[in-house]
Amino acid sequence: MAIIKQGILGGGSGSIAGVVMSSWKGRAILKAKPLSVANPKTDLQVAQRTSFKAIAQLGSLLLTGYIQKICNVVSGNITGFNKFCSDNAKAFSSVGVFVPSKFYVGGGILPTVVVSAATADEDDHSIAINWAAQPTLPAVRLTDKSMCMAFCPETGDVWMSTGLNTRADLGNNMILATPGSDLTGELQIYVGPVFKSSNGFDVSLKTVTSVFTCDFGV
Repeated sequence: MAIIKQGILGGGSGSIAGVVMSSWKGRAILKAKPLSVANPKTDLQVAQRTSFKAIAQLGSLLLTGYIQKICNVVSGNITGFNKFCSDNAKAFSSVGVFVPSKFYVGGGILPTVVVSAATADEDDHSIAINWAAQPTLPAVRLTDKSMCMAFCPETGDVWMSTGLNTRADLGNNMILATPGSDLTGELQIYVGPVFKSSNGFDVSLKTVTSVFTCDFGV
């Protein structure tokens, strides 16, 4: 049964013949009903599903710490989670291997930075993230809040900074594990610094994350 509330292009729900009416983000939409439902498993489709599953799993880990704070700001008429998955659709290979050169953070208009160093502190299992000064930027940009995200594909761990530092601090510190934990050895850490304006209206440009090897001892 179909229910039409505001005319054929207004609010409605249900289906008529081969057309389904629904709403998405407050907008009325019409969709064609599929003639049949199937679950083909060609090599290409399996590869796409494997890649999407991997980025969706990473997105779920970053949902509250990164996506809701950064992606939601610049996602437009889609969800921040969908924007994150769209930006990083190719960040994992067809067999689920991470491809760092195709992983992006940000997506706004503010200037970004290139991380110059990510140094491991073996005593408290943290990394110090540093970037160069940007003397040509207007003073208001120095108040941009920095948010650093780091993750390790080897372990599946994800970490976020507190967001208390600014662009002017030229760095951020991120605790990766509590002292005494078993985070040891050399780990490939992917660090993505993103800046958010102090009024929260925009974030820094989309940029590829930086890759560092951090040695936490044995």
